[in-house]
Amino acid sequence: MAQQGYKLSQAAPTMPMETKEAMKTETYGVGQPISAPTIPSVYNKKLSKLFRGRLVVLPGDCTVENALRRMAKCNITSVPVLKSKDDPTILGFAGMLDFVTHLVKLLAKEGTDELNLDPANLKAKTETFRKTLISELVDKSGRSPFQVMHGEESLSDAVQTYLKGIQRIAITDDNGDIIGVISQWTVANYLATVPTEDKDWIPVLREPICRAGYCSNVISVNGKTNTLQSFLRMHTEKLSSLAIVDDDGKLIGNLSVSDLKGFQLFLSDFNDLLQPVCEFLSLIRKKQSRPEKFVVAFSPKTLTKEVVARLNDEIVHRAYVVDDDHKPIGVFSLTDLMQNLIVDTHTLPTFAKAIPESERGKATKGQSPKPPSKD
Repeated sequence: MAQQGYKLSQAAPTMPMETKEAMKTETYGVGQPISAPTIPSVYNKKLSKLFRGRLVVLPGDCTVENALRRMAKCNITSVPVLKSKDDPTILGFAGMLDFVTHLVKLLAKEGTDELNLDPANLKAKTETFRKTLISELVDKSGRSPFQVMHGEESLSDAVQTYLKGIQRIAITDDNGDIIGVISQWTVANYLATVPTEDKDWIPVLREPICRAGYCSNVISVNGKTNTLQSFLRMHTEKLSSLAIVDDDGKLIGNLSVSDLKGFQLFLSDFNDLLQPVCEFLSLIRKKQSRPEKFVVAFSPKTLTKEVVARLNDEIVHRAYVVDDDHKPIGVFSLTDLMQNLIVDTHTLPTFAKAIPESERGKATKGQSPKPPSKD
């Protein structure tokens, strides 16, 4: 839970907590491409300038049913939870990892991780799940900590302090009140859209992902595995996604914690989650107007900046690395990107200013210009 005393600023740009009108899908904390920072580097971008859009917050008495609908409409994976509509004290974050944890614990047989799949039990527990107050889900997974940084601190500070290990941080004003949230996704969107050549000199972006670094331990399930068991596997492995493979081990999809939002929107109760995960994903992808076997995958030789651009275009958090037979050999997530972003920002300003204009042009054309001499 959040440290006692943090409150939502009255000046924070928030979405209404309740609305009867149709809402346009918005990306959490991200609007149009952000204006270019000046040299010395993108690393010096202030956190308060990175946050764009309107912040979605929910009162603690909001039910899981309504929270999932709200999060699906706003295309977000986590929300700050307020004590109540009238009390802006922040209890912490409730994210999709917390929803999956609640689902598994609700369905597990007492004292075990084995799920009780009796149809009557699944139907009854569906209503319990939907009516749970979101205040009960705040950091239930233990993986949604509430971390805070001042809005005047830089992107470099955020990456080195928090974002290399957790997915989001709250930013404060001079009064210590919360004015927004910066996530790993916010940073990836910034790097993909900011119109400046500075980003071409971030080392990791010029590297192929095989050299940039990614997780080579790919956890997968066969597409015939039922969906509930797949979410259980995700929970026990402490993951936010699983690769879906066919009988030959070839990549045919990706199950994410975010896909649980589709249950609330399109399925009647937990019995519907007994269907094979490939069929569940086919339904969700159809509703998203995406191909039935949608998944983002690249060869190990793909440049990291191309991967980041694709993640931004598709609004996804991970890409798989596949071999020539389309079998997954790695997964590159936003956490991997954050861990690879750290550089010596004290030397970067001098380095950036020393880049000849002719060489900068090459960077934007996909070539690999030589860095300036250290002499």
